[in-house]
Amino acid sequence: MNLTHLSEPWIGRRIGDGQRYRLDKRLGTGGMADVFLATDTLIGKQVALKLLKDTFVGSADLRKRFEREVTVSAALKSEHIVEVSDYGVTDEVQPFYVMEYLRGQTLRQLLQQQQRLTVERTVTIISQVCDGLKLAHEGVILWQDQGRWSEHVQVIHRDLKPDNIFLMPTSLGELVKILDFGIAKIRNNYFEHTKLTSMFIGTIHYAAPEQFATKTTGVDRRTDIYSLGMLLYQMLSGTDPFGLGRNPQEISPMSWFVAHTSEQPIPLRSQIDCEYIQPEIEAAVMQCLQKDPDDRFATVDDLKRVLQLAFANESEFSKSTMHFGKEIPVDTDEPDPQNKSIFYLNQTVAESIEKVRTYDLLPNTLIEEAKEEGEEKGQDQKKLQPLLRKATLVAAALAASVSLAIYTFTQLQANLHQAVLESAKQLKAEKKFDECVKKAQAVPQKSSIYVAAQNIINECQLAQAKDLAQNNNILDAIAKLTIIASNSSFYQEAQHLISQWSEKLFTQAQELYLKSYNSQGFENAINMIKAIPKTSSVAKNAHETIQKWQTEWKNNENYLLLAQNALNESKWAEAINQANHVRLLRQPVKQDTHYWQTKMKPIIEKAEEQITASKNTPKPTILPQADRSDSTPRPVKSKSLPRVVRYKSLSKPVRTKSLPRVVRSKSTPKSVWIKSRQKTQPQSPPRLVQSKPPRKTQSEPAPNTGWSKKRL
Repeated sequence: MNLTHLSEPWIGRRIGDGQRYRLDKRLGTGGMADVFLATDTLIGKQVALKLLKDTFVGSADLRKRFEREVTVSAALKSEHIVEVSDYGVTDEVQPFYVMEYLRGQTLRQLLQQQQRLTVERTVTIISQVCDGLKLAHEGVILWQDQGRWSEHVQVIHRDLKPDNIFLMPTSLGELVKILDFGIAKIRNNYFEHTKLTSMFIGTIHYAAPEQFATKTTGVDRRTDIYSLGMLLYQMLSGTDPFGLGRNPQEISPMSWFVAHTSEQPIPLRSQIDCEYIQPEIEAAVMQCLQKDPDDRFATVDDLKRVLQLAFANESEFSKSTMHFGKEIPVDTDEPDPQNKSIFYLNQTVAESIEKVRTYDLLPNTLIEEAKEEGEEKGQDQKKLQPLLRKATLVAAALAASVSLAIYTFTQLQANLHQAVLESAKQLKAEKKFDECVKKAQAVPQKSSIYVAAQNIINECQLAQAKDLAQNNNILDAIAKLTIIASNSSFYQEAQHLISQWSEKLFTQAQELYLKSYNSQGFENAINMIKAIPKTSSVAKNAHETIQKWQTEWKNNENYLLLAQNALNESKWAEAINQANHVRLLRQPVKQDTHYWQTKMKPIIEKAEEQITASKNTPKPTILPQADRSDSTPRPVKSKSLPRVVRYKSLSKPVRTKSLPRVVRSKSTPKSVWIKSRQKTQPQSPPRLVQSKPPRKTQSEPAPNTGWSKKRL
């Protein structure tokens, strides 16, 4: 008996359209899904298949989260993000998706084998992670509603950790892939897609402080940068930056919460065996771990550049810090002019730290020497005093060296910020406005050139907004200007342009409203109105317009419903009347609009066809009365027809006349017929007609015609 199939009911099964995927082996399991090694039987290729656990199928939230992971991962086309190729549902209604099968190991597995990594390998891995996150942070196109419409969104991972970093050995070197966008946060210009915002989302060991907040509105791309700082610190030191221990699993969640939100991280180079790490790399890591997101790097691209620039000078620094007390060969090669200032600053830092290391040994040596002389000469205090003075001088020199190192490090940061600012100016001149803004945002608020960097950002935003407005993209142009702060020197100009463009946007919204033929177009027009800032001169009118449009749209839907009901009941005129009540901007709907073509035309044309058809049907001719003075034909009232008297002896009925008959017979005396007193309609004067009466029998009474016979 195969025990594997008993414990693994999915192994060996086929799922998907046409039973395409065969599950061969379980690769791992997570909180809400299992990952299997599967075979695509259509092309004979091994793939990884992620299957939602059956216990979560009934949860609408978790199912939606799983489906969103598929949507996001499929939209992120990068060699550093795992590729998703297919999506489906099993017969048990369990959703799954198919992704590329990765051969290698996770970063967690690597750190279990090697407690810490070299600077070179750390920078290489994190740089590739930054490349993958750059695409997600800048935004991708997500298709919604089964591909009917799309939107440009930014994706924040929110769960960067060693388990979600995969390392693949290739012929060109190590390739890094980012996994699991299941709890990614999606942002666009108008709203944020998120869920479970009242609870913590992510892995607490690597979470940013803002992820613990009740509202996650502060979560953005800088949240991922904090997690990258935690990864960098662990990869370089083998421990966490808060001194909690080398095994994060043994630390309580409350300890992590306090550490992330309240405690300051321990400097990286103060950890055991981390003194060889270059100060620039330490500064980059510590900047990632700042509590305030504004003090971190603005983009992952900025972090990558700083790490690579620091690593370019790391070899020289390593030589000066790994050989204390030995003669250090002097490199007479002239440094690269681009990095000349950084080279000399690094050299100064190295010399300062070397002095610190050397002076660390001097006080102990002097004390031992003083003890030996004191024992030999009876602890002569006079001879100890010069040694104590020398120790004091050494301590002062040590403090001065530390101060020099701190000053040098601060100066190095200032130079880096200045270089970033110059690069932003160059990007602005090249009209690469988005890159200019991202570059200038890398300057932290505490920097001396922060105000200059903000001015560059505002200049880029103004220039980009003007270009967008010229291309008739008013909505994005206004969005660019609304983020300019009120204390900026460009604020007044921005507000003037906002008021000017808001009027154009209002006009565009009206045109879109007139062209709308479904609820989606109507909502888009409403959203355009809502995008008008409150500071604009047309803001009040815009708010009133939204209410009017919503009322008008609702009334139109009711009129169309009544018209359709009348059409179904064959009330053609009423259907046309109800449809003609529809108004757009309080005006009758023109026949060349989409609304008329799609909503009103089918109802009105069908009703008119039925009315025309009924007019063409022939009707009975109605003769007019002779005594009417007008020519309008009117229906003639029907009169009672004369009664028909039937006799058995006659084969044909004899129609009685309205006049009495006088019948003379040879065998009978003269007699006449007289009118009996019965109410009858007025008749013309009677005519006398002589004829033989029919033979009368006793069994057959005379018909009652209203006349009776009297003898004369």
